[in-house]
Order: sequence, then structure tokens, then C-alpha cells
Amino acid sequence: MIVDEIIADLKSTSAAPTAALSAGVVHADGLAAVIYPIADKFGNGVYLLPTDTELLLNGLHLLAAARHAGLCERVTAAGAMIGSR
Repeated sequence: MIVDEIIADLKSTSAAPTAALSAGVVHADGLAAVIYPIADKFGNGVYLLPTDTELLLNGLHLLAAARHAGLCERVTAAGAMIGSR
């Protein structure tokens, strides 16, 4: 699977995209560049479209499975932004 296909599958609102989650682990760095800006928007209070919400949810799971280096810091920062409101 290529990164664009993985992103499209991660946006799916119908079922958990197990194949995309598995395939995406090896592309974690490329996917992080797409997922982190969405996480930042969410942390800043921007309403996400359903497909972006699914991409964020599934993408964070994927990055956690890949043990992406910046994930903990980004999630903590987003939580702090949400908590300060």
C-alpha cells in the first residue's frame, strides 16, 4: 500500500481499517506529517470533519503502534491546549 491509499483507508468511517493500520506502520514518518497538523487543529478547537476525525483517531493508533518518536510530546501538547480552555 502506498501512503495515499493508507490515508484514504484511515479516513474511512465504516469500519476499522486493519490492513491500512498494519501497512502504515512502515510509513509512520510520512503519515505523521499528515496526522500531526490535524491533531494541532483539534487541539486549537477547530471542528474536524468526520473523515478528518477518523484519520486522527486511526492515525494516532497507527503512530502509537509504530512507536513514533514525536507522538507522546504531540499528544501531551494537544491535551494541554484542550485543558486550558
